[in-house]
Amino acid sequence: TGQYLPSWGRTAAILRSNDRGNTWARTELPIRLGANSDGRGTGERLVVDPNKGSILFLGTSQDGLYTSTDSGVTWAKVSTFTPSATTFVLFDKSTGTTGSATQTVYVGAATTTGNSLYRSTDGGATWNAVSGQPSGLMPLRGAFDGSGHLYLAYANALGPNGLTNGAVWKLTTASSSWSNVTPSAPTSGVTFGYSGVSVDAQHPNTVVVSTLDRWNTGDDIYRSTDGGSTWTGLNAKSSHTAANN
Repeated sequence: TGQYLPSWGRTAAILRSNDRGNTWARTELPIRLGANSDGRGTGERLVVDPNKGSILFLGTSQDGLYTSTDSGVTWAKVSTFTPSATTFVLFDKSTGTTGSATQTVYVGAATTTGNSLYRSTDGGATWNAVSGQPSGLMPLRGAFDGSGHLYLAYANALGPNGLTNGAVWKLTTASSSWSNVTPSAPTSGVTFGYSGVSVDAQHPNTVVVSTLDRWNTGDDIYRSTDGGSTWTGLNAKSSHTAANN
């Protein structure tokens, strides 16, 4: 939980429950999280290790990366992770086993200058920029397909406003090879970025992505059933009704 990033905002807190949400305890943090600041649509930043639930990572808005090894009771800053602003944290579940810490973790950095995607292969002890990554854009969200690929939605700003460029890229994690699978590229006349991305858990080649800040023609959701080779925009087969009430 958090409010705003300036000094007048309340510092953040972690809320946790060990009885399925019936009761909650709170851990105060020494930092601020921008729940209503730019970048509030990126994520997820707070994630639980899918193989060992006592391990968590928290990517912050301006204070780097934090981790907990006791189910969120206490937190420590990850000193080896150097970027200050993050967009998401993702565990690669396939790199761990039940009861043992997941080894590979990806973190998006909120920058369009230099590297914006980092990876750890030792459970977060050390970090390196992923080679060959796109330049001039930042990844706002990412999703694994369960078959060795990571789909990433890119934009040139955090959003929800001010995006004028973006793309969708597919990373083959084993080889760090990249494929540009953008459904529709922004132009000088129609500017926007990409934000949402999700993969069908039962059908790894079925992917959906969403545009963000495409005012000219309206935002769209694109769906692919062949791993991003071809896409179908859903606006053409849908209608939007927002009652004035």
